[in-house]
Amino acid sequence: MREQISNPREQVVNLCLNRKTTIDIALFVVLFTWMGITMAYVLNFILWNNREVASHKSYIKTLEQSKQTIPKRQNTKPLDDSTSPPAAKPN
Repeated sequence: MREQISNPREQVVNLCLNRKTTIDIALFVVLFTWMGITMAYVLNFILWNNREVASHKSYIKTLEQSKQTIPKRQNTKPLDDSTSPPAAKPN
C-alpha cells in the first residue's frame, strides 16, 4: 500500500491528451459542417440563378413573338409641335 501512495505519478491518467482529441474532433465537425453549408448555399444560388435566367429568356421570346404578330400602324399623322415651347439654343 505504501508503494502505491509513494509513487502516485504512475497511476495518474493524462487528461490533457483526452481533452485534446475531443477538441480536435469537435473542430473537424464544425469545420466540415460550415464547409457543407457554404457549398450547399453556393449550389442553391447557382441553380436558382439558372432558373431565373431561363424564365427571363422565355419572357423575352414571348415579347419578340408578340412584336411580330402586332401589325405596324400606317397612315398616322405627324405630331403637331406648334403648341410646345421653343427649344433652348446653346450660346
